[in-house]
Amino acid sequence: PRDLSAQTWECNIPYVKNAKGSFPLRLNLDRSLWRDSAVFLQSSDTATRPRILDWVADLQAEDLVEGIIHLQVLGLTVDNAKPLGWTSAQFSAPIVYLTNRDLWSSLSVALKIVEDNQQVFRSFKGSPYHALAEALKNGEAGKLAGSLNGETRYWATLDREFQILLAKLPEDQTIDANGTIYGIKELPLWTETVQRAARRAFTDSIESIRNYEARAKALRSLEFQLAKLRGDKDEKKTKKTSKKTAVDKQLTLL
Repeated sequence: PRDLSAQTWECNIPYVKNAKGSFPLRLNLDRSLWRDSAVFLQSSDTATRPRILDWVADLQAEDLVEGIIHLQVLGLTVDNAKPLGWTSAQFSAPIVYLTNRDLWSSLSVALKIVEDNQQVFRSFKGSPYHALAEALKNGEAGKLAGSLNGETRYWATLDREFQILLAKLPEDQTIDANGTIYGIKELPLWTETVQRAARRAFTDSIESIRNYEARAKALRSLEFQLAKLRGDKDEKKTKKTSKKTAVDKQLTLL
């Protein structure tokens, strides 16, 4: 019926919310499922997990299910009702993520770290690819970023690393007066892992550029942007350190 939302009876689809209401999570052929894992594992103010996982969570609370949950997600990706292709993805996680809100919150922080550091592959003014385009006198920073495709390398590396984090995060517990905190050790290490992946992906993506001065400028910009994402407050010091690091890398390449 038109006046009945599908969300009231649909059991297998997560919904995301915005100002206009709730909508099924859209699948993307180019987006790994783990990047949306928080939406599947717990409901929040911005999303509702599949109802079937509410039932699994109840079973987990009674110790009636195994310690790992395995999801297989199938769907059709469309654009204005035009089919673009089928997607099939699998995702596994410790089942405790379904019931432990504090653990899930730490996972959400880890996912935000990944998405935030993705910014270094954009073409905004001051970004590494923008700095590279300026040095090469190539005004199309966006096209340059797309052709060098560092972002794909970034996600490919983190596909493997994220599964390791999923297993380690539940074990990283700190108990204080406010309860149990997860990730005090693992989240800083995760930030290092993510930034190391970003650094390697970007460096590999510009390896074919033979203008070493342009590469050095791009690498300086990269280190500066990564430092900002880490929350480095002393930007002047960071910029100076980044310049030295980038130059050292270029000398190594030469």
